[in-house]
Amino acid sequence: KPFAIKRPYIIYASRMQNAGKKHVELVRAFTLFKEKTRLPHRLVLAGSEDSYGEQVHQAVFESSAASDIFVTGYFPHENFPELYRNAEAAVCPSVNEGAGLSVLEAMASGIPVACSASGALGEIAGKNALFFDSDNIEEMASALERIVTDKQLRKTLVADGLEWTKRYSWEKTAHATVALLKEIQR
Repeated sequence: KPFAIKRPYIIYASRMQNAGKKHVELVRAFTLFKEKTRLPHRLVLAGSEDSYGEQVHQAVFESSAASDIFVTGYFPHENFPELYRNAEAAVCPSVNEGAGLSVLEAMASGIPVACSASGALGEIAGKNALFFDSDNIEEMASALERIVTDKQLRKTLVADGLEWTKRYSWEKTAHATVALLKEIQR
């Protein structure tokens, strides 16, 4: 096994690159979620660390839920499918995503997604995610609770997310790019 993470867990797959990725806010929201619900879930922060990682580690250290927060550091991309498949849900609080691939990867893995309503994620996720304001810790904590406890919501988000991701492929992207270039050329 490439990793052994106790289940159930919620995953956030993102490099610890800058404050716009909202790792610190997520740690605070997860702490509130744990205090409020007492559910057994863990939070997995999967991704390499840049200088922002120090702030994230400090937030984890200060959290009363620190023992339930697992920071993987660098994680080989080829192992992400298994990491997603074993997760109960994915969360993406980032406000600076260009493509939001982690949201699509989570949906394609058959897990429900809760994500920021800001930035590109709304367009990328369509109506197939539970949205929250990533600057509002209480709202994010409530979204974490709903994404793991509301069975009907989970079922709907998983089914709709799987269908939604069928729209995305390298082949379709290439065709759309060629069509756009031809249009520009005219």
